[in-house]
Amino acid sequence: MTFKTIDFGRTSGEAEAAEVPHLVADGYVDDGLLEPFLSHRKWLLLARKGAGKSILGEKIKQVATDTKKASAVSLIHLADFPYKTFAQLMPSTVETASRYPASWSWLLCLQIIDALSTHPGSTKSLNFDTNGAIAQLKTFGLLPTADIQQLVVRSSKAGFKAQIPAILEFFGESSAGGMPPDLAFLNLVASLKKLIGNYHFHGTQYLVIDGLDDVLTKAAIQYETLSALIFETARLNAHFRVSKIPVWIIVLCRTDIYEVLPGANKNKIRQDSSLEIDWYPPSGDVEQSKLLTLINLRAKLSVGKEIDVITEYLPKSMDHGVPTKKYLTDLTRHTPRDFIALLTQIQKASVADAPTKTEVLNGVKLYSEKYFLPEIKDELVGYVTARELEIFLNSVGEIHERRFNMQRLEAVAIPLGLPKAKIDVLMHALFSASAIGLTWRDRATRQDWFEFKFRNPNATFNPSRTVVLHKGLWKALNLH
Repeated sequence: MTFKTIDFGRTSGEAEAAEVPHLVADGYVDDGLLEPFLSHRKWLLLARKGAGKSILGEKIKQVATDTKKASAVSLIHLADFPYKTFAQLMPSTVETASRYPASWSWLLCLQIIDALSTHPGSTKSLNFDTNGAIAQLKTFGLLPTADIQQLVVRSSKAGFKAQIPAILEFFGESSAGGMPPDLAFLNLVASLKKLIGNYHFHGTQYLVIDGLDDVLTKAAIQYETLSALIFETARLNAHFRVSKIPVWIIVLCRTDIYEVLPGANKNKIRQDSSLEIDWYPPSGDVEQSKLLTLINLRAKLSVGKEIDVITEYLPKSMDHGVPTKKYLTDLTRHTPRDFIALLTQIQKASVADAPTKTEVLNGVKLYSEKYFLPEIKDELVGYVTARELEIFLNSVGEIHERRFNMQRLEAVAIPLGLPKAKIDVLMHALFSASAIGLTWRDRATRQDWFEFKFRNPNATFNPSRTVVLHKGLWKALNLH
């Protein structure tokens, strides 16, 4: 077995589950996250991009469906969610704060009903009436709901809204025709909740929602929509728990997105209902990093024995005698996606069974150019345009320093066409993505201090301090 042939996994959780499901089954570092979600104690997962949100959803699906409890998991991805159409879903003139949660309740309840109709633990003999109602929903074109985007489009059309009285009459609301449209819609949502409560099945039905941040343009409508999703999920899960209905909705959300969502109860939800993924070791000692546990676990699956993969295959130290484990982890933001991408690029640059120092450096260059810089660009979508980012990168290239102050950056970037206001937005976004950090010298100890968001989630950008570029960017920007 050579270093090159070890399968460390994929940078995408969905791709990993589809292509190498054994890595999800046997190469997953749990760290106590799974049980609280499976036992209905937590429903919100917060993590930085690349920290493993999607893989947790895939793991929940594997574990929940592999037990003898006849549980089922539906994964919903909001990558192409039609936010503008969603805003028109509920037939109402009331304010957004009331309209959006009701719209989410409609969508989520339909998703749950559709999933229950094929649940492996369904008690068919007891579901004669409920299955009849589900069949009627299919007749109205509301089921199946495999594509939530299409469901939003269908539900927002005038044809559907005209059907609401007829649907309500089917559910026993005889006076539906005289109801105001918004009240009729709310009654319809209540009927769906009642249908879920009346459905007989063994096990649990999980609904896992991912992709909240895939195409986020930072428009107010997106923030309001996602905030309403969080609010309504909290309310629905409370309803399921109190009513002893074995249905549980789990939301996977980027921490930085959650922090800027509008809403008065975010901290309460965060304290009571969420767990957070943080791969950075509290001690700062790289030897304690769970990233090493992860890659060693996956290497074990390839080589068939316990192994310290970096010690076994890579040089003991790199430039200036820096231990290889520290050298490599310093090139990441301490996320599995970064580390797996780094090791994969080193594999691509390797020829020998065990990579030489030169091959490691070649792999680091590939990682910086082909993965790290493009990943940062992806994270800045919605904050600045591609042209504005290009001006910033050109400015950094002209400065040609790993560290610089804001005055120096503005002196170069503004004449190139990047307004000061955009520079401020860009720097805060870069800091949030841990593409840049801050450094300063302690006057008393004469020691240099460094601060990155991935090390201290509560850190904020301070323009009066010196900016330092993350090491993962150095080779891509030709800063050797």
